[in-house]
Amino acid sequence: RVDCSIKNRAEEMIGVARALGMLDGPQKPIVVGHSFGAKVALNALGHAPEALMGAVICDLMVLRSSALDEFWSGERTS
Repeated sequence: RVDCSIKNRAEEMIGVARALGMLDGPQKPIVVGHSFGAKVALNALGHAPEALMGAVICDLMVLRSSALDEFWSGERTS
């Protein structure tokens, strides 16, 4: 993967669920996200709200988006 942004991870999560047929039935999945995954889960819910029933968010990593972008691009190390 070249781009490990939260947006791409969220889109990938929805894509995997779609490929597995999880979005085809009458009951939509609930996403569970912990720590960094909580931000991905929230982004997936925002990206495709019609595809998911909801999200369970645990221990959300609180860090400004700009700081996360800097970290994942290698401009910030901590």
